[in-house]
Amino acid sequence: MQAIKYNAYGEEYHKAHRLMKIQIDRLYAEREDAETPAEKSKIENEINEEVAAFNLAWPKAKTYIDLHWATVQGALDLVARRVKGTRTKWLLEPGIGHGSKNNVPAIKRALLKKYHGKIQVDEFNKGLLILKMR
Repeated sequence: MQAIKYNAYGEEYHKAHRLMKIQIDRLYAEREDAETPAEKSKIENEINEEVAAFNLAWPKAKTYIDLHWATVQGALDLVARRVKGTRTKWLLEPGIGHGSKNNVPAIKRALLKKYHGKIQVDEFNKGLLILKMR
């Protein structure tokens, strides 16, 4: 198996990435202050919509999904939507948990559990998962 090579984007990509990250950080702060479960859920939906939109606007590859900053449920939903009906290899990037509570890679663990037998951790990048849909 060979290492994954990422698409190199210029300043436009980096600017869009920074703006998306600022927006998501703001939404996570709002979620902390949410007073009701409904308000928290609405904010989480906004977070996950931002992550999905960024993946569509700036894909690293056709079958690559960057899940950084998504909620666990949002990541699971995004992956399920994108891989549904496909019969190919997908690269999923949940990261290694640095942004998660107690540095536990919650998205990574949830994906490994849900797609058990079809998914593995990349041997070169522990924050990347390989999902084989057959």
